[in-house]
Formats: sequence, structure tokens, C-alpha cells
Amino acid sequence: PLRKTVSFHIKAVGATEVSDEKDADILFFVFVSRFESGKAESFVREIAKNIESDKRVILADVDPKGEIQGADIEFTEKMRNLGFGRLAGYASWNTAGNTIGTALPHGIMFSTIQSKYGFPKKNWTMYPREVEQRKRILSRVSLAQTWFMLNRLLDDYVYHSIVRPKAITFAKDKTWNVFRFESEQTRAVEEFSSPKISEAVWQNLNSISPIFIPFASQSVCENVDTFSFILPWGRTFEAEIDFKLNCKILNQPKFKLKKL
Repeated sequence: PLRKTVSFHIKAVGATEVSDEKDADILFFVFVSRFESGKAESFVREIAKNIESDKRVILADVDPKGEIQGADIEFTEKMRNLGFGRLAGYASWNTAGNTIGTALPHGIMFSTIQSKYGFPKKNWTMYPREVEQRKRILSRVSLAQTWFMLNRLLDDYVYHSIVRPKAITFAKDKTWNVFRFESEQTRAVEEFSSPKISEAVWQNLNSISPIFIPFASQSVCENVDTFSFILPWGRTFEAEIDFKLNCKILNQPKFKLKKL
């Protein structure tokens, strides 16, 4: 059962599942209601409420029927209005196990780094060396978080939910076996799909950047310098999407310092 799968994954990442959400350091939302009317909107409202209360949130969007094996379009669009940059972790691809097994480690890692290196909500007295070290680490974390979140949206949502059905139709119209392309067929499907995905970069990046790391410098990413899309296994089921972010630091936090 999905409920047990979630519990096993929580245990696997070294976390402790609690029955009362007030005792939780992180909230893990698993959306499985894409076939229920009105659920997308109410689910996003619940996520927004917790984020506004300064709760860290991880999100897994699971296809309960296994038909799309990608993100739900209505739910993702509503989440995009909220901003994926406000999540600690996210995934919506392939099986329930793979989706949960991607979102949880992603969110746990990001939250752990924030807890260890983030700046406190009140100005603490710090040595300049420590401040600079934390700023460098958080800048790298912000870029890494932006990259991975955009990668998930382009793969899980744009490719699997929007472009892949069109790519399958494109291949079937040519009577190709969509489960095992020949090398020339693979390149043709890649050339068909790649521009459709790259066109969606800015729209999705806009819902991610800047990453919200309280009291830390924010990296604003407006575009990508490079973009590549390939089907490494000669079929539409898995894609490899890579890019290089084009970003800048928006601001630097100010702190009281001690002299060394």
C-alpha cells in the first residue's frame, strides 16, 4: 500500500515519522488525488498555509494509476503559481517508489544543509570567517537547489506530461516501435522533443528562482546558457536533461561581527 511505502521511505532516509504534525520538522505531502475534482486546489492551499507558517515542505506528486507517470498538469500549474522555490524537495516521475525516493532525499538534504549552515533569525555575533564560509556554502546550495528543481520540472512535468505524449504520437505515425528506437529514430525524436522542452525553461525557472533561504543571499536565475535533451536508452520512457544556469546574487545579508 502507498501509505506503507511512504513510511518505509521515511525510515530509509533516517527520518522519524510522527503522528502529530506539530512535532514535525518537515512536512511531507504526497498528492495522489489528480482524478478527484477540486483536490488540486485544496491541496495547494494546504501546502501554502504551511509554507506561510514557516514549515519546510517536501512534495511528491504520484500518478495513482500509472498512466502518465509524470506530473499532474492542473496540480502543477497551481503549484507553479505558489512557487516551487518555496519547497524543500519535489518529484513526480515514474513509479510511486521512484517519485517518493527522489523527493524525500532531495528535501531532507536541502533542509539539513539549511539547518547546519543557515543564518539564525536573530542577529548572532559571528566571526567574519564563519559568515563568509556560510555565505559561500548557501550560495552553492541555492544554485544546486535551483538546478535540481528545474530539472525535475522539465523532466517530470514538461517532458513526461506535455511533450512525451506528442513524441509518442510522432513516432507511432512513422510506425516506429516506441519501446526500442533505432539510433536514427532516437535522434529524430530527440530533435522533435528538445525545442518543445527548452521553450518551457523560462516559465518554469520563473516559478523557482529565487530559492527561499531565510536570511541568506539569494541567487536569481533568469535563463540557462546551455541546454541538452537526449533519450539515453532509445525509448521515450526515460530522458536526460542537462543545462547550465545563468544566475546572479540578488542581495547579501548583514550581520554584527566580532573582530578576530
